[in-house]
Formats: sequence, C-alpha cells, structure tokens
Amino acid sequence: MKVGKLHIKDTWIWLIVSILIIGSVSFSGINRKFTTFKKVDILVLDKENYQFINEENLESNLVKYLPPFGSPVSKVNKKYIQDLVNNHPAVESSSIYISLSGEMQIDIIQKKPIIRIIDELGKNFYIDAEGKLFPVFPGSAARVAIANGSIKLNSGLKEVVQNKSTIEDIKKNSPTVYKTFVIVKAINENDFLRNLTEQIYLNSNGDFEIIPKVGDFRIILGSEENLEPKFKKLLAMYKTGLKYAGWNRYSIINLKFDSQVVCTLKR
Repeated sequence: MKVGKLHIKDTWIWLIVSILIIGSVSFSGINRKFTTFKKVDILVLDKENYQFINEENLESNLVKYLPPFGSPVSKVNKKYIQDLVNNHPAVESSSIYISLSGEMQIDIIQKKPIIRIIDELGKNFYIDAEGKLFPVFPGSAARVAIANGSIKLNSGLKEVVQNKSTIEDIKKNSPTVYKTFVIVKAINENDFLRNLTEQIYLNSNGDFEIIPKVGDFRIILGSEENLEPKFKKLLAMYKTGLKYAGWNRYSIINLKFDSQVVCTLKR
C-alpha cells in the first residue's frame, strides 16, 4: 500500500515539474516575442595574445547589417551576422547569443600565427598552424619568427590571403610558401627548436636556412624533406659540439648531408 502511495506521489511530482518547465519555456517564448534589440557587445577572448581585431571597429561595421536598436529581436539574423564575423581574415571561430533582455554578445577567438612571411616582393602575411594565410594588420605585429628571402606568393594566393585558404591552396599555388610552412610547423612541434629560431631564410640556391636567436652563424637545412634526422643532428650538435667548441667558432652549420654535420669555421 505504501509503495502505491509513493508511486502516485512521484507521478504527481514529475507532472508538476513538467508543467513548470513547459510553462517556463512558453513564457520565455512569449517574452522573447516582445523583446527589443538593444545593443551589441563584442569580446575578443584572446586579445592578450594577439590584437588583430579591433572590437570597436568591428562593431561599427556590423551595426550596418543589423536592424535598428529597438526592433524586435526576431528581426536579427544571427547566422548572417556570424557569417560576417567569421569572414574577417583573422577570426578563427565565433559564437553569438542574444540575452532575454535583447543584448547581443559576440565572442571571438583569433587565428594563432606560427610564422610571418615576407615574400620576395615585400608582401607580409601570416600562416597559422592549419596552413591558413591571413594579412598583417597595421599596429598589431605578433611575436613569431619571420621567414623571408626567395619566397614567392603566386597570384593565385593573393586574394586568398585576404579571405580563406587551405593547405592545398598553398601547395598548389605557391610551392615555396608551402615548403616554408612545412618547416615552420615541424619547428613549432619542438620547444627547443621553436625557442631557438629567430628567422627562416630561403637563399638563392633554394636552400632553407635557420637564423638562431643565439650565436652568429647560419644553420643550413636544405629542403623541407627529411626534417626529423636533420633536427636530431642539430640537437646533438647543440648538446655536444657547440657546448665545447663555443657559439662563435663557426659561421655555417650545414645539415643537408646524410649522417653528418658539416661546419664552416669563421675566418
């Protein structure tokens, strides 16, 4: 008998909870229908690391595509606005929501560059870890290594820099940019190499060089192929050879050749 009473009691509790939930959702929907669009707030979540996006400028541009403040929130096309935000070349991802009081909040995460490339014509752009190109914005330089020299950005990629790109776009349209990306990505996967590298240079012979932050010498990598054994030789050189020979004895450390490191003494 007690079991039956408990069962009836539980049923009534769930019924009341369900009614409250349905009523709350219905009220929220009704309330939403009469809510007016009041304001827009944009927050770049990682602006301490990079400052590619100016929140105020982006907001003033977006307002042009939004219904006037005071309009019903139902007039706001969130997907359209998010597409506009994501079309900014420095935006990695974004999220948009509108509060019950009619305030739109836009949260943005920026792309994270791994290299800044200056091509042979002096054009500057970044590449992120996914192989996406995006432009350098005035007054917002990121603290990453620089690659320059005989790097050519072909015409097929010039518009892509301002928009979206994939690693296949780079590989197809600009081989030297793609090869630079392969090297930089491999360097960034190793803490020591990432902290070592100040600059990557593609010389006129088609060989890639690393200019280290410490030491007055060049490290010749050659091509972007067989990077793992080359880096192993370089790490061994730093642990043994340079430790005893000193940082300023050599002008060139050449890793191009199999199973050996060829060093050129300074004159």
